Amino acid sequence: MKRNYHKSILIFIIGVLYNNPSFSANDSLLVLQNTNVIDVVSNRTISNVDVVIEGKLIKNITPFHPKNTYLNARTINAKDCYCIPGLIDSHVHISEPTEPLSFLLKNGITSVRDMVNDAEYLRNIITEIDSGNIIGPDIYYSAMMGGKDFIESSGKVKALTPSSFEPGDAPWARKIDDQSDIAEVVKQAKDCGAYALKLYKDLTYDQVKKLTEEGHKQGLLVWAHGKVYPATCDQIIDAGVDCISHYAYFLSSDNFSEKPNAERTFFDDDIVSFRNLERRLLKMKSQRIFLDPTIFAIDDLIMQQIKKGADAYMSLGYYAIKRAHELGIPIVAGTDLGNNPNDTINLFQELKSLVYKVGLTPFEALQCATINGARVLHMGKSLGSIEVNKMADLVVLSNDPTIDIKNILSIKYVIKSGKILFNINHLIQEK
Repeated sequence: MKRNYHKSILIFIIGVLYNNPSFSANDSLLVLQNTNVIDVVSNRTISNVDVVIEGKLIKNITPFHPKNTYLNARTINAKDCYCIPGLIDSHVHISEPTEPLSFLLKNGITSVRDMVNDAEYLRNIITEIDSGNIIGPDIYYSAMMGGKDFIESSGKVKALTPSSFEPGDAPWARKIDDQSDIAEVVKQAKDCGAYALKLYKDLTYDQVKKLTEEGHKQGLLVWAHGKVYPATCDQIIDAGVDCISHYAYFLSSDNFSEKPNAERTFFDDDIVSFRNLERRLLKMKSQRIFLDPTIFAIDDLIMQQIKKGADAYMSLGYYAIKRAHELGIPIVAGTDLGNNPNDTINLFQELKSLVYKVGLTPFEALQCATINGARVLHMGKSLGSIEVNKMADLVVLSNDPTIDIKNILSIKYVIKSGKILFNINHLIQEK
C-alpha cells in the first residue's frame, strides 16, 4: 500500500457571504455557534466561527455573525469554547465488558486502534455500536502474526482464540513459519475485517518482509512491535512497516545473541548507541514510519522490571521520542492500557507524558491524538481535523488545550458522527 500524505488545510467555505446564511428547511443541522476551532494541521486557533454539521459531516465553517440564522437547526452557543477533533487512542486492547467504551467516548475518544484481539468479538461490538445498541468509539483492529514458539506458549493467544480454532489457526492470531502461505494468511486476515497486520513476536526478517509486502499488496496496513525477535528493530524498519510500537524496543541494540524462547524481552538487550539511534531515526523518517511510543505503559513496565537505572533508561526513551519528533517522524498517542470507568482516561496520562516528559508543546501533543492518529490509519482525509467534508467527530472544551494540555478534560460536549452523545456541564477533575 503506498502511503499518500495529503497536506490538509482548514477549508473555509465562504463564497458569497450573506448577513443571514441559511439552509434548506429540509436540512437537519447542528450548529456550534461562535466557537474557537483548534486547527491541528496548521497550528492556529480560528476564532469566532460557526461550525455547521449536517448528518455525519462538517458542512461549513463560516465566520460568526449575530444575524446568522440556520433553519431547522439545533444551535449550540459555544462562545468562549474551544473545538477540537475527536481524540484517537492509537493503542488499545478492548476487553469485556463493553461499559468502558462509553467511558472512552464520554472523555472525548471517538476512535481507537485495537492492536491485538479476537476479531469475532470486535465485529460484534462494532455491529452493536453501528446499530445504536451501545455507544463507543469507532474501532480499527489488526490481526496478530507471531512465530511458533510465541503462539504455542502465549496465554494471550489462547485467550483470544475460540475453541473452534487450534492455537495459531485463527485468522486474527496466526502462527507463521517458513511453510506458511503468506498470501492466504493475509487474505484471511483481511476477510475477518482486520484493518492491518500486527507483527508481534518471534518472526524472522524474511517473514517480516514477506508479511509486509503481501499486506501492502492486499491493501492492509502493517503495524509492528519495535522488535519481533529474531528480527531486529532495524530490520523491521527496513521491511517498510507503517508503524512501530513501544519506545523500549526502539532503544534496544541490534547486536544481541538470539534467544529462541518466548520469554525474551527488550530488557535483555544492550542500549543502542547515540550514533546508531540517530541512524535508525533517519531511516524511519525516510520510510515514513510512525512511532507509537506508549510512554505511560512502558514507563510503568520499566519501573517494575528495572530496579537500578530505570530513570536513565526512561530519559533516553524520552530523548529518542523528542528527537523523532524533531526529525519529522509522526508520533501517535497510544495507551496500551485498559481504563477503569472511575478513573481519568489513560490517554490524558499519555498526553501529559508527551508534554512534561518528552517536551512537546500542548498543541504538538494534541496533534499526536488527532491528525496523526488519523493518518496512521490512512484516514487523514476523513478524520483527525476539523475541516469541511470530514466526519463530525468533535469535542467542545471550556478551556484552551493548546495553553495547557490538562484542558482536554474541560469537556462540555462530545459529538460523534454529527450527534451530541454527551453534554457535560462540569469540569472533569484530574486524578
